[in-house]
Amino acid sequence: MDADKALHVKTIEEDPTCAQPCVDLGSLLSPGEEVRISGDAFDERKLYQMAISRDANCVAAYISLGNLLGSEENVDIDGETCNDKRLYMKALETDRNNAQACFSLGLSLESGEEVNIDGESLDEKRLYQRAIQSDPDFGQAYFNLGECLSAGEEVMIGGQSYSKRLLYQKAIEKDPDDASAYVNLGESLESGEEVLLNGEVFTEKTLYIRALEKDADCACACVNLGTALDAGEEVQINGESFDEKRLYQTAAEKDPEFAPAYFNLGNSLASGEEVKINGDVFDDQRLFVKAIEVDPECVLAYANLSNLLAPGQDVDINGDAYSRERLRTKAKELDPDLGFVDEAEAVTDEIS
Repeated sequence: MDADKALHVKTIEEDPTCAQPCVDLGSLLSPGEEVRISGDAFDERKLYQMAISRDANCVAAYISLGNLLGSEENVDIDGETCNDKRLYMKALETDRNNAQACFSLGLSLESGEEVNIDGESLDEKRLYQRAIQSDPDFGQAYFNLGECLSAGEEVMIGGQSYSKRLLYQKAIEKDPDDASAYVNLGESLESGEEVLLNGEVFTEKTLYIRALEKDADCACACVNLGTALDAGEEVQINGESFDEKRLYQTAAEKDPEFAPAYFNLGNSLASGEEVKINGDVFDDQRLFVKAIEVDPECVLAYANLSNLLAPGQDVDINGDAYSRERLRTKAKELDPDLGFVDEAEAVTDEIS
């Protein structure tokens, strides 16, 4: 046991009333790690429960314990069965403006779900707003609030009106390493539009590049950047050159469950061309099949795959045979407004 953990154990054993050392020790433990306190084994969950038993108003313990629970898990607190939401609510009953409790509770809610705290009904938007009001430097709260807003919707924070775009800008201002904020801000820009961030001018392309500089595994940034590039255009990311094909390949390698990567890569290949993804060889037909296997509602993949099949030819998708006609029927079922098309026409739209 390292010195910091040993010191917390000693403090906990010597003072059976103190709660914060239990929380601090829990935060130092790795998942599954245990420590011995007065002969008994404690993991981080039991330490947070001990903190609450010592101090029923220990806000940090409720939040930390809530963060550990899965969506279907419960714990007993003084005879009350509590899930993560209830634990965050108990934290807010003690400190109604605690930014982290507001944020965590907002994160746990379903879209449109509300909770009642001190007679006030709060949905995820209101909780993120409250988190920001309590901690104006809470970058992730700006980002999550932006995710909640529909196009054109605005919210008021501290007397200022914020759109989705302004919230993502604020998220980056507060946390310049948040790759997802760059991606979402890029998606909010029109082609050729620019935005000023921390004194630097960005376009949608440079926002996606910056996202990948911050997180090389960000598959969404790869796909979005690929769709933003002109034919034959290349960009430099961390000293390497990428065209759209390599960006889509990278996205599929980083996130094998990301259908847009397979679909867009299939669209970018010439007839008969093949690419390797994590050691497997794919042509355009197999890429569209993979997109459907990953996302059975990827309507454009059905459409484009149908255009690659000859009359009477079938393709296997998850053990089921699909003819050209069946693929087109499925595409029209998913999108009745989809304009079809004969074999000479393919859906060249890119998806992100």
